[in-house]
Amino acid sequence: MLYQNRILMIALFIIQLVIVPIQALPSSQPPSSGTNYSDLDDKAPSHDAHQASTYGPTKGKLREESSHRGDATYYSPGLGSCGQQSGNQDLIVAISHTLYDSYEGVNQDANSLCGKSIRASYGPNSIVVSVVDRCEGCSPNDLDLSPAAFRRLSPLNTGRLHGIRWTFA
Repeated sequence: MLYQNRILMIALFIIQLVIVPIQALPSSQPPSSGTNYSDLDDKAPSHDAHQASTYGPTKGKLREESSHRGDATYYSPGLGSCGQQSGNQDLIVAISHTLYDSYEGVNQDANSLCGKSIRASYGPNSIVVSVVDRCEGCSPNDLDLSPAAFRRLSPLNTGRLHGIRWTFA
């Protein structure tokens, strides 16, 4: 009996390690909730932000000159890690948990990244968004945008933007 319990506990541990992170990954497909995003603004300002790509904070302080390159997805916002309620129409972003957690004040809205502006560019389009959340499924330089912000860069049915450039504004 003890042997069976030990095997069961190991199996549950493995399931938590494999299944839970998979569920936290951002979707590369548009949400299938039936939500109509057609009323979002498709117009995007033109801007080109080409700088050398580097990563990471320096001792918990923003490296304003750093340019990052990663992927962008979108999600349905709600109550974010910064303690702010956001919706699909808000121009907001969730940054990778790796980057978010590397800054001071990881307790909800005390994080020094909360409210910081990010300028993200994809092709000729760019947008300025505010940091309100952290993204568990994002790689260090990836962004998870609100539908309104994503749509300013590309149509929602694109799902994932590869090679997005961004910097703290």
